[in-house]
Amino acid sequence: MATEDSNAAQNEKQESVSPRVLETQITKDPNFQSYYTNFVQAGFTPFDISLLIGEAAGIDPATNKWIAELKAKITMSPTEAKVVLKIMLDTINAYEAQFGKIVIPSVVETTTGDIKPEGS
Repeated sequence: MATEDSNAAQNEKQESVSPRVLETQITKDPNFQSYYTNFVQAGFTPFDISLLIGEAAGIDPATNKWIAELKAKITMSPTEAKVVLKIMLDTINAYEAQFGKIVIPSVVETTTGDIKPEGS
């Protein structure tokens, strides 16, 4: 019983320190930019998770390699990355419920790797 009282007191203390926010006011930064991406790479450090986003531009005939033009790097805390994962899963599930299953073509590589672009 003492453990339950201790846990209840701890929960009350946490709730008083971080009140639950019910709404978010969203504004756009004057430098807001929108990007289309069909190329994403991910990487992490002990402190954050990063996504490099870009656009696949085709295959270089001289090297027979895909060319991807990087547009932006997005870096966030691991906690925020998990929130983004949940948002993406919920959004994809809703999309598939309305439009049907999304099929990933077999030629698409879905592994994480080193996100350093050439020349950096």
